[in-house]
Amino acid sequence: MPTPIINHPRTGTRRRLIHLIPVLSAFLVLLSNPTLATAIELPASPPTEEAPKAPPIERLATIGASATAGFGTYFWRYENGQPVRDSTTLAKFIRAASNDQLVVTDLGTAQFFTNPAGIGSLIVTRALRSRPDLVIGIDFLFWFCYGSIGIEARPMRTPEARMAMLEEGLRLLEQVVAAKIPLVVGDIPDMSAAQGRILQPGQVPPESVRLEANRRIQAWVAARPTVELFSLDQLQTLLSSDDPIEVDGVRLGENERARLLQSDRLHPTVGGLTVMIANLDEVLDRHPSVGSRMPEIDVNYGNNIERLTGFRTLGEQDPIDQVWRESRRTAEVDPTTGTVETERE
Repeated sequence: MPTPIINHPRTGTRRRLIHLIPVLSAFLVLLSNPTLATAIELPASPPTEEAPKAPPIERLATIGASATAGFGTYFWRYENGQPVRDSTTLAKFIRAASNDQLVVTDLGTAQFFTNPAGIGSLIVTRALRSRPDLVIGIDFLFWFCYGSIGIEARPMRTPEARMAMLEEGLRLLEQVVAAKIPLVVGDIPDMSAAQGRILQPGQVPPESVRLEANRRIQAWVAARPTVELFSLDQLQTLLSSDDPIEVDGVRLGENERARLLQSDRLHPTVGGLTVMIANLDEVLDRHPSVGSRMPEIDVNYGNNIERLTGFRTLGEQDPIDQVWRESRRTAEVDPTTGTVETERE
């Protein structure tokens, strides 16, 4: 006796199987005939959309104090066959090292110490108005820890006042973060060697305060993906030491090594700025919001010195500088007043 087919009272299984038989038969015919199989085009998968690439960095702003402003970065170059005494700034140096691919808004000022909160606020506002793709503030926070002028121009004498002032500086930089503009900010270097030279004792924070300030800056940077730290402290320690320095894989000679800081032990020379730019290039390379967006920056020491001065080293300018300094020591009588005048820097 044949096995009975049991119908499900609600789904009608037997009827559905009968209806599927012709479809299955046609599918088996299709599989056995490659010509028919290739004639049928299956719908293509929708293309995967690639994330849009971030635009290249074309405009940047430098904000900060005297190192950014190029205080004392004098050098010699020839113009129409005559030696000319000139100077530069961090912004000009970066633009030159980029072979003029970058438009740089130069907002460094050597007067920062006179009113850090007020001048800092003005500088940040002007930087944002320039619509930069990147903001560099290597020494922006310096006078928010050093100095003697605190919030609202009140005297800054206690550790608490210095830390409160630092928070004011970070608050100003928060505007750059809020605008979603990549930022490089420096920490607080040890400039105690400049005490008694260009810094008054009351302007130098206790070492414990400086270290606490750097811990606060590091934590602030770590919490903000669009910000990268430039350790001005490590760079200053290196420049102040006798340790060898390599720039772009080339070790500087001892004669050039000794010329990276000015006699005040606080400000970099043109050579010091060259080392700073080489370090900055490394920081920008690891910056998560910048990286490959930057144009090529030449970090070769000799190339950058020659680009500005026409000489490969600062030492080659010594003969010109010596003649100029001798001329300054020669007193001349002003014929209109009869007084002795000497040339001033």
